[in-house]
Amino acid sequence: MEPVSSTAKPLADSHIINVKEAIDGQKGMTGFAWVLLITCAILMAIDGYDNTAFSLAVSSMAADWGMAKSDFGWIMSVQNIGLIFGAVVFGYIGDRVGRKKSMLIALALFSVMTLLTAYCQHIVGMCIVRVLCTLGVGGLTPSIVTMSNDFAPESGKMKRVTTLFVGMNCGSALTGVVAAALLGSVGWHGIFWVGFVTPAIMFVWVLIWMPESVCWLAATNGVKGRDNTAQISKVMRRVRRDLELPANVQYIYNAKVNEKKHKTDSESFKKLFQGRMKYITPLLWLNFIICLFVAYFFKSWMPTILTVKGFDTTTASWMTSLMMIGSMVGSASIGFILDKIGLRKAAIFPIIIFFVAVAFGAAPAEMSITIALIILLGYCQSSCYDVNPAMTPLFYPIKLRGTASGLNLGIGRIGSLLAPVVGGYMLASAMPVSTMFIIVVLPEFLSCIVLFIVMGLYEKYFRGKDIEEAQLGV
Repeated sequence: MEPVSSTAKPLADSHIINVKEAIDGQKGMTGFAWVLLITCAILMAIDGYDNTAFSLAVSSMAADWGMAKSDFGWIMSVQNIGLIFGAVVFGYIGDRVGRKKSMLIALALFSVMTLLTAYCQHIVGMCIVRVLCTLGVGGLTPSIVTMSNDFAPESGKMKRVTTLFVGMNCGSALTGVVAAALLGSVGWHGIFWVGFVTPAIMFVWVLIWMPESVCWLAATNGVKGRDNTAQISKVMRRVRRDLELPANVQYIYNAKVNEKKHKTDSESFKKLFQGRMKYITPLLWLNFIICLFVAYFFKSWMPTILTVKGFDTTTASWMTSLMMIGSMVGSASIGFILDKIGLRKAAIFPIIIFFVAVAFGAAPAEMSITIALIILLGYCQSSCYDVNPAMTPLFYPIKLRGTASGLNLGIGRIGSLLAPVVGGYMLASAMPVSTMFIIVVLPEFLSCIVLFIVMGLYEKYFRGKDIEEAQLGV
């Protein structure tokens, strides 16, 4: 962590302060930045925990209710509706009323519905509760990503957002540990008790400690009579303790936008498709779908595929955990790597994952080879996906950023819905694993082209420039 100067200095000679410039002027990671990063990572871990919790509880739940496991299959499918709509709805809420409020509503909904999950006694009730629960889960991610992006300087946005996904992968991995500890003693209910307590604690922490996005406060200052000046000053003193804020200060988010008097309460949805965005937004959607399709195929079917390759179920389980470890390393490092090689070169990762997946499918069931390839597969898969939510906010104005992030994540869930179906069909047809993996990762070539184009457009038109002007090509 770089040291932060303890000597306060004026931010500007005038009493007008550009908040974006102040955020971009951060040097190193301050105490506030570290706590925000850790808080957001824990919130992502909660998201990852729930993504795995229900599937691990199904076997015990089915035995307890005297039902077949297959009877729960449609619940596992229907709850994805909540993930899709949650991302879109809460992304929009974050733009309208603030990132923090959106996050708190999502946490409250998720926490309460997880507790109710532990006490459901029939399929219909469980279905309703799980849809409402995943509505909150789906809403957390765009709120967290947007909040983290808003407080990150231009030079650190990719690093700070991609690192958050270490938390999501960690949460998914810890679910298995919690399930193993509780299923034999308190039963499947215990998995959801833990799923209730953790977000409930984080709700209180976010409510007390986390400030509202200072960028959102500045962008909406003066809109419909709002006066966020005092709140912005309070947050700025936490973010930039090295600065002396003058009295009677006026805050703006972007000088050019302020001059144009863009004082609407929220950006128009049409701006997702105006100017250059009519190409960029659909390309981002396409890449989200491809990456989530590949990621959820591995997540859903890897234990089964390993047994098809000849490993026993116990070995298949811990090998799948190794894939999650590889994913964590990928999330932690991809932002730093892209800072070194340039954003456009992110297009190389889909090509790498293609060849690693083909090698994994064709490799013999030899322990050391399989371990090496499955860790590398997890690393590449995570590197490919994590770029997407991290780069999304780079293209959208502050008052449309949550909506764009939520919509992109929601659209991307189409890939996560298709993956289990496609994988099940290929396994049922007794397709060779080598052929299966080639088919699954073929879309990565398209992902490579998309990333090269989108990141090239960012480097040429968006980096360090006014987003609205970059969007419209003026």
